[in-house]
Amino acid sequence: MRYLFLALLGYLLIALIYALLIPFINKRKRVPAYLLLLLAFLVTPFLSMVSIKIWPGFGTGTDWVDAVKMGYPVFWTTLTLGLTGFLIKLKAW
Repeated sequence: MRYLFLALLGYLLIALIYALLIPFINKRKRVPAYLLLLLAFLVTPFLSMVSIKIWPGFGTGTDWVDAVKMGYPVFWTTLTLGLTGFLIKLKAW
């Protein structure tokens, strides 16, 4: 049940950030690149916490320190920034 709560909290945060971005979207309905990068950085801690809850690693990994030891923030930062760069290059946003 906690995993579902963490995932829903992450999605709620993404929706809230997107709602705050609406005034910055230009007339062509595109989000500026720096706001996409900011969103990628803000989602990383939540993805890391969900990951440590699902795959606890070698110990009783249940908190942020264990997530950092397992390397989940680096993993998710690499993936989210890579995806963001790919979307910016394609001008999908």
